Amino acid sequence: MYLTNISILMMIVQEMKATTKISKKCIEEKVKYQGPPSTIYVHSTRIKQDAEIRFEFRPHSAKPIENDEVLSLVQTSKPLPYGLARHCDWIIGSRMTKPFVAWGNPFISPQTIFVNKYFLEIFVQSTVFKCVETTFVLILGDSDLTMPRQVDQRFSRPWRNTTWSLLLNDTRISHIFVEHLDILSNNIKFSPIPVGFDPSNYIHDPRYFPGGLPHLNLSLAAVRKNITKLPLRALLTARYRGGFGQWQERGSVLKLCREQHSSWCDYSLTGIKPGLPFSSTLKKYPFFLCPHGGGIDPNPNLFTAIFNGVIPIVRHLDDFPAASVLYAHWPIVFVHSWNDITPARLAEWRSRLAPAFESENLRKIALYRLSTRFWWHKITTSLLS
Repeated sequence: MYLTNISILMMIVQEMKATTKISKKCIEEKVKYQGPPSTIYVHSTRIKQDAEIRFEFRPHSAKPIENDEVLSLVQTSKPLPYGLARHCDWIIGSRMTKPFVAWGNPFISPQTIFVNKYFLEIFVQSTVFKCVETTFVLILGDSDLTMPRQVDQRFSRPWRNTTWSLLLNDTRISHIFVEHLDILSNNIKFSPIPVGFDPSNYIHDPRYFPGGLPHLNLSLAAVRKNITKLPLRALLTARYRGGFGQWQERGSVLKLCREQHSSWCDYSLTGIKPGLPFSSTLKKYPFFLCPHGGGIDPNPNLFTAIFNGVIPIVRHLDDFPAASVLYAHWPIVFVHSWNDITPARLAEWRSRLAPAFESENLRKIALYRLSTRFWWHKITTSLLS
């Protein structure tokens, strides 16, 4: 019944498809970029003050949602656009192409726009953005940049101080979905959205992409019936990158696991390996430690854990207050400190969360939250509201 309601919503959205035309002048006109005083680095290209900007649109039409498609906001796999972005009317920018590339029909006002956050300020200043006359939903993703404050230590903030408030006050924008949202989502105008999976971890394994499908196949997710019978241990593996700077937490958790908590913690120094061999290893554990790394959302590790039938453990992060909204009622353990984990608490958490992995109905609910369809329903609903 629920899926039927989603289908009806999508049909309504299709009927609402904008017929407002955008002039050729809007598409072709260049503007001089007036962004932050610091240089913006995109694809090793320096975009400076007064640089002439205009987006080059490539042909694209929004693709239908597949029933078994897993959410991904990561644009690392070709053909582009990939994941959630390919279902949007316009896609602005990509880390995989030269700067100022976009996808969609620029002559028709869009209802869904996916923007790589590196290109947000450039897009907002562009003539084509200003010429959109219809209501639309904005999805900001495909980057570890956090928003609106930008707290990732590796990057400067590539948008003006006024850009966030400009978006919130733009009456054309019905809602904004933000990956790595670094403020509390207490405004009805914006919401957090997960990073989801990184397809580069799986795309070379045909067992995860049968028939060359352009998305991770949810039907291959683990159906767990034995989580309470596994040894009471947790696995840690990640890209540690020396354990400094943005990855200091990963280095600290590795040290704790190796030196103080070996009674319940196993670790790997090789990071997450693509495909089924890693999944087979992960399924031997009831818990997976997900320390923060790039950005603030502990994905793709969190999605990887639930997909494989394992309980993710995540530390509360002051810079990620939206997590309490984003992952409310998910089968996840949140801790204030990694030292809060003890064998007794692991036993308690497993007892409390095991039904989400062992009950057929609850497992379906958990997996549905990983799907593109679940998040696309939120997007289409916000467009109609």
